[in-house]
Amino acid sequence: MSKKAKIQKTSKIIVIALRVIEIFSIVVWGLLLALFLWNITVRIDESFLNKLTFSNGTNSTNLNLLIIQGLIELGGVIVILFFIERVFRNIQNNGTPFLEKNPKRLKIVSIFLLCLSLLLPLIMAFLSLIVDGYFAFNLSTMSIFGIISAVILFALSLIFEYGFDLQKADDETL
Repeated sequence: MSKKAKIQKTSKIIVIALRVIEIFSIVVWGLLLALFLWNITVRIDESFLNKLTFSNGTNSTNLNLLIIQGLIELGGVIVILFFIERVFRNIQNNGTPFLEKNPKRLKIVSIFLLCLSLLLPLIMAFLSLIVDGYFAFNLSTMSIFGIISAVILFALSLIFEYGFDLQKADDETL
């Protein structure tokens, strides 16, 4: 089996796995959204979620904030999976990672991941201000792993861009 065939076969497996994870994430996101909408539309005294108080002191208002945070984070994961799947589908179809669209898609993912990692604590702080009446900035929602991953992905996009330029120059000389 040639290297190109191996790359295409591996990319096909990755595309299938990413698609399954993406579909599962969309289903979970939809269930979270349904739970959130159900909890805010059902009369407060009728919702079993509003009667819950967890062992750590979390009540239904905090639960709604946690659901919103989950919706934002999972929505971000779905967007990231969509673009990463497109990168591997492109590799599968062409047999090489050094294509014009791949660096652009990796840059989009890195910028999106960086924004999600940095902005989620601010979004949650403003939501707590609206819901609870105080600005609760929580650094634990900031993802250092997400920031580092975004920087690494951006660097990889530059490498892919350089690889595309080299491959294009090589193709033109042949």
